Amino acid sequence: MKRGLLVGVKIKDRYELLKIVGAGGFSSVYLARDEQSNKVVAVKVLHEHLVSQERIVHRFHKELEKAQTLNHPSIVRYLDQGEQGGLHFLVMEYLEGKTLAQVLQERGKLPLEEALTLTRQTAEALAYAHRQGLVRRDLKPANLMVLEGNRVKVMDFGIAKDLWATSSDSSQWFTPAANL
Repeated sequence: MKRGLLVGVKIKDRYELLKIVGAGGFSSVYLARDEQSNKVVAVKVLHEHLVSQERIVHRFHKELEKAQTLNHPSIVRYLDQGEQGGLHFLVMEYLEGKTLAQVLQERGKLPLEEALTLTRQTAEALAYAHRQGLVRRDLKPANLMVLEGNRVKVMDFGIAKDLWATSSDSSQWFTPAANL
């Protein structure tokens, strides 16, 4: 299935891809309609040229396994995943807003109060993920979605590390507050 032809495609006889809303190095994200719930969702599709790389496909599907255990108001919710005809995909809640990277590009430096609000929400989300044993790596403005009301959601757990599966020595991941 050619990636350029995905608009209009229906995945799992459920998710109709309506338009592309973003793209990165590993995947493209589509606005889609979930015909079972009649809600709008986002569907992340692994780029075609990466499908033959078993390690990348495994990591792509591990993203949902890791992130679906997280239930926090400042973390995107993952809903489903699968593979259909060589098309590897993740389904998540659709977030209407702009990435922090887009906001900064459009507006430049944010007022202190607004920046602190977004930073606090992001830190709370990361602290929650850490308590669940998941360390979010590669956090950057492109992975933070700013929503109406100056709310933020952390997205893209594709390169997160499972703390408990990685090491029994949590000291390598956490620095006690007394040492900061």
